[in-house]
Amino acid sequence: MKRLLLSLLFISSFCAKAQEEMPDHDITMFDLVATADTFAIANPVAIAHRRGYENQPVFIDNNSLYFTRMDDVNADVWLWQMGHEVAITKTLESEYSPTPIPLRKGALSTVRVEHDGTQRLWQINSDGSFELLFSDVKPVGYHVWQEDNVALFVLGQPHRLEVTSLGQATTKLVDDNIGRCLALIPGSSKISYTTEEEGYHQLRTWDFSDSSSAELMKLPEQSQDYAWLNTEQLITSDGEQLLWWDQQQKSWFPVTMPESIQLSGITRLAISPNKRKIAIVHHKNKALN
Repeated sequence: MKRLLLSLLFISSFCAKAQEEMPDHDITMFDLVATADTFAIANPVAIAHRRGYENQPVFIDNNSLYFTRMDDVNADVWLWQMGHEVAITKTLESEYSPTPIPLRKGALSTVRVEHDGTQRLWQINSDGSFELLFSDVKPVGYHVWQEDNVALFVLGQPHRLEVTSLGQATTKLVDDNIGRCLALIPGSSKISYTTEEEGYHQLRTWDFSDSSSAELMKLPEQSQDYAWLNTEQLITSDGEQLLWWDQQQKSWFPVTMPESIQLSGITRLAISPNKRKIAIVHHKNKALN
């Protein structure tokens, strides 16, 4: 009975985290333009504008991305490609956080909520079949890959950052009290994550090459989601305004946004490999529908 209650607590915690991102969000893609001294977004394209939960975009190339959509009671992985969308999964379970696996061509990983509520990391093969990756690591909330290494947000009291590699049965605890956003720093062996401090999120790194960690900077107030442009620049949001960080100047600057479009409830961000597109999860906006 105690085990069942703990399991229900973890499931409830994950659902609460998902609900933070859930209230009728859309995914819109913009051109990301670098000017002489700042960045700007322009030319919005609707990626996912149905009612309900549409979230967790991730680019697979410069013109295609995966995202999570909940049409009914279950969440599935969808692919958007050059204006067309197709369901990758349609199961009795729920699949979240679709992420390409770098060293397994055509495969992607997903956090799967199984029939009994267990949340583990699975692989979706190119033929649509599923393969369990780490049977004993649960409940998983989010994850990010660095080659064959993976960093995992494991739900608990508090939430933990654990790392492992393909083929390994155990994990290493890196940190706890972490935020939901895990990201690979481009061109490096490092991933980034945040720890929840009093009133803000502290950005930190973990380096798979030497198992070292480092503290970077505080994210702006109300910020916890972000996406890297390169090793020294990233973009985040306070919910309404996009902001970018320059490591050389050690300061935040506003991203120029279209005056005709006022975004609100901005959460997840994803940047294309060529750094010319950005996908933004935000509250529904009549100007974009």
